[in-house]
Amino acid sequence: MHNDNLIWRDCVINKDKIIFNTQTYFTCAYSGVTAVSVLKLFDDGCVLVQAGKKPFVRPIQYVYNQYEHARIGCRDWEHYERKRKRSKRKNKKKKISP
Repeated sequence: MHNDNLIWRDCVINKDKIIFNTQTYFTCAYSGVTAVSVLKLFDDGCVLVQAGKKPFVRPIQYVYNQYEHARIGCRDWEHYERKRKRSKRKNKKKKISP
C-alpha cells in the first residue's frame, strides 16, 4: 500500500537542516517555481525567504529541496493562497458591518 504523506514529508525541507543564505531552495509562485534562499526561521512554521530584492514569508510546507517537488506542490500552494485570501476578505467584511 502506498502512503502519500510519507513521500511529501521527505520532499519538504527539514527545519533542523536548513542552510541559511547559501543553499538554494524552491517554492511555488503564481508564475511557476521560484528559487529562493532562506533568511530566517520563525517559531510558527514559516520562513523568511528572498527570491529577488524584497524578502517575503512563506509556510515551510511550501519550500522544497528540489525543483520537481516544488512544481508538483504548486497546486496545493495555490489552493492554500486562495483559501487564505478568501478568509481574509470575509474577516474584513465582518469588521466593517455592524
